[in-house]
Amino acid sequence: MTYGERGDRVYSYFGGDVVETAGVGDYVAAADGALSPTTHDAGIVDFQNPHPDFTFQHGIADIVSAVLDAGFTLRTFREYAYSNGAQLFSSLVPVGGRRFGTPPGIPPLPLMFGLVAERR
Repeated sequence: MTYGERGDRVYSYFGGDVVETAGVGDYVAAADGALSPTTHDAGIVDFQNPHPDFTFQHGIADIVSAVLDAGFTLRTFREYAYSNGAQLFSSLVPVGGRRFGTPPGIPPLPLMFGLVAERR
């Protein structure tokens, strides 16, 4: 987790920070069907999770290295300038297809990545 709630850089990309926040909310309900396109339950309005959330920062190199060190071969790696179905920061705007990205005039940044790996 490098970014704060507004999308500003708050934590080091290179890790070391452990961030404790109030419990994870009902982000699936907050996405209003974008994360559950076939059926959608409105969830609990204003859900407050009583359990704290602990987030640990891992950079892309840390993640890819862990995959390789575990004996996998990396087949595909992609970064995406949008998030699927979740407005991760209040500054993100809808960009179509139930996705959110940076607003016009702001350079895009990776908001998601995907990788495909297979056991050697």
